Amino acid sequence: MTIAQRLIALIATSVACLALLAGTSYLQTGKVFEAANYANKKTVPSLEAINRTITAYLQARTRIMYHIVTLDAKAKQESEKLLEAELAQIDSELKNYEKLVSDDEDRRFLEVEKATFLEFKNAIEPIIAESRNYESESALRAMEKTKPISDKLTQTFLDHIKHSENVGQKAAGMANEAKSTSLMISTVVLLAALGALIVVGFTTLRSMTVRIAQANAAAGRIAGGDLGASNELAHPANDEIGSLLQSLEKMRVDLARIISEVIANAESLTDSANQLSDSAEQVA
Repeated sequence: MTIAQRLIALIATSVACLALLAGTSYLQTGKVFEAANYANKKTVPSLEAINRTITAYLQARTRIMYHIVTLDAKAKQESEKLLEAELAQIDSELKNYEKLVSDDEDRRFLEVEKATFLEFKNAIEPIIAESRNYESESALRAMEKTKPISDKLTQTFLDHIKHSENVGQKAAGMANEAKSTSLMISTVVLLAALGALIVVGFTTLRSMTVRIAQANAAAGRIAGGDLGASNELAHPANDEIGSLLQSLEKMRVDLARIISEVIANAESLTDSANQLSDSAEQVA
């Protein structure tokens, strides 16, 4: 692997680690947001809906009592119209709550509320009829008999509110847990990414510095006149530094050959000169 390829691998590793960290953070942030936003989507709207239903129910009961005790015919008619509107509002609130149901227990509360409210409406129809006829005492006695139904419905509403609050608290706890998990996962991914970068970077740096030192040592020996074979130049790697070591080895071999040839030629000239000198002495 060449130095350029090693650097590209290091950059690619860095980008991959950053992408992994960003992706992990995005997914974990989504989980935290979903858990934290549960209160906005479910808990708060459900509590508001139940509160509106209870308010309308209490107003309806008050309206019935006013209808019974008043002797003004016009006031009775007006009160009855308002009562019908309040009962219709309760029906609408219970129906619309269907889309806010969060679990089986929540649905059970809703079904009990629907059934009990229907029972309450059926119980007050004859009471309103007696009240129209100004049979106040009979209507009051009948109204008293509806107390168990009213108490049951009121208690169901209160239990339903408590359940919704518990669900909201549970969602908040899940959000905190998701936040802790997200922080832990992000930390692990970050440490793993840093570890990978350190390993790849250190390996690349060590490989480069060691072989550059080998090239410097080989060049120093050649410059000092040592043209013998060396371990540094024996097995060069297939990269830029390896090419440099191969060039140094070729230069060493070429210099050794040239010097050997020069020495051989010098020795040959010396022999020739000695022969000429001997020949000259014999002629003299």
